[in-house]
Amino acid sequence: MITTTSISSVILTILKPLVFIYQFIYRVYWSGLNQRNILQLILNFCINFSPVFIWLLIFKNAGLIPHEIRPKIHVKLAYHLDQYIFETIIGGIVNILGLASLAWLLYRFVYQLKSSNNNSNRNNHHQSQISGEYPPSNTNDIYSLYKIPQNYELDIDNDSSSSSNSSNNSDIELESFPKELLKPSYNQLPPINFQDNDDQIQDSQLDNNRVHDGNSENTRFAPMVFIPQLTLVEVGQMAQSINNKILNHIQPKNSNSGFNYNYSPINSWDFCPSLLLATSWFLLNFAHYLREPIRLWQDYLAWTSYVLGHITVPIVTAVWLYVFHAPGSLKAYSFALGLQNICGVLTHLLFPNAAPWFIHMNGENANADYDTPGYAAGLIRVDIALGTHLTSNGFHASPIVFGALPSLHSAMAVMTFFFVGYYSRWYIIKFLAFMFVMIQWWATIYLDHHWRLDLLAGLIYACIWFTIIYKLVIKYQQERFIMARLKYQFNNGGSTMGMRVFRNTKIQWFFDPLS
Repeated sequence: MITTTSISSVILTILKPLVFIYQFIYRVYWSGLNQRNILQLILNFCINFSPVFIWLLIFKNAGLIPHEIRPKIHVKLAYHLDQYIFETIIGGIVNILGLASLAWLLYRFVYQLKSSNNNSNRNNHHQSQISGEYPPSNTNDIYSLYKIPQNYELDIDNDSSSSSNSSNNSDIELESFPKELLKPSYNQLPPINFQDNDDQIQDSQLDNNRVHDGNSENTRFAPMVFIPQLTLVEVGQMAQSINNKILNHIQPKNSNSGFNYNYSPINSWDFCPSLLLATSWFLLNFAHYLREPIRLWQDYLAWTSYVLGHITVPIVTAVWLYVFHAPGSLKAYSFALGLQNICGVLTHLLFPNAAPWFIHMNGENANADYDTPGYAAGLIRVDIALGTHLTSNGFHASPIVFGALPSLHSAMAVMTFFFVGYYSRWYIIKFLAFMFVMIQWWATIYLDHHWRLDLLAGLIYACIWFTIIYKLVIKYQQERFIMARLKYQFNNGGSTMGMRVFRNTKIQWFFDPLS
């Protein structure tokens, strides 16, 4: 006999997928806001992507510049420089030695992590703490981290072994807290020191931005169907194990103030700019060697990389950085990509150069003017094969026809590889990013759109702007992320988008770059 209970059970089972979809969308919405309102989110998006918007604005309106005030178009300059650098013995030797020397200097003085000669910095302050306890002695932090009900009272006092800074915190003794969640104890962790003023500023900012009690993400999100929730012990143990990994990974450095440890992401390839720069002469010649013969399947591959990949790969990379990596990594990528492209477009406007297709069609002594329409070159073969005119029409209407040097296709692919190489802990993703660079280099040459010199110039532009963003943004963004994690401040810069969506589930750790 069918009962009301069994009917309800069947209905609930049927509705579970819909409930899961609702929960997922709900979590994505609130995690995307990340303690902001809609207007703040839109404003933050516009600021983060402002360099990209500026680049697109300049590019789309370049055709409005009067022809009479635009500079002379160089037809054969890039062609002859390409021949000299890559085809002559002297040019090749000079290029190889120059790029290798530049690569070594770049790695030696920028990307190589410099550790202090001794560990006195670590030993002298072995018993000190950062502002915040290990685990946090602030009541709100403990409730938030370990999902303790707000009506549960902790009757504990300050640990006598903690530093004097702990007296300013609430009366909590870590000794009475579950032992399995306190390994290693806070007084066993090496120090990470801030200046007093900077410390106070940062702490006040974190306190103002924190969502407490019933407004926290932990209480806002109900347990997800189909996905097992972590137990209290599992949450604490995972947080502790990741902190241990961080402490084993960082390297002491000589610093009088601020973050006194070097840190780079797990499995980070800090050497990508230097290595690619040092080997570029050989790699570009290899791509040039593969430009012939012309086959239909190669046309499709080149079109996929040059057109589709050029548009989709940066977008996929941006989403990947936002979902899987520390807050601020997407902003760094957007700024690096946008600023390099702005410089590239300005170079096109101030120093215009003809592409290979122009010389191959008209000869190196032909005169070029700004009334010349754009040309899709090798991409026309794909249009013919597919029976379309999309690619041909797109290039025909291009506002910048003589923008061969530098190649933004090369610069964007290389910049993506630098970020993937630096952030990704998965080697397969690094390899795929490198292969995209190689295919893109080959495609631009195969389709007759760029010289090897153009691709090398794009690489140099990417190296310059990645280095600038690395020094000014990425290093400090990583330090803030690590500091937040060591303080167990997951809601204040210590979690990725994916971690926030799947908070307190076993899937959370898949989106944690430190797990």
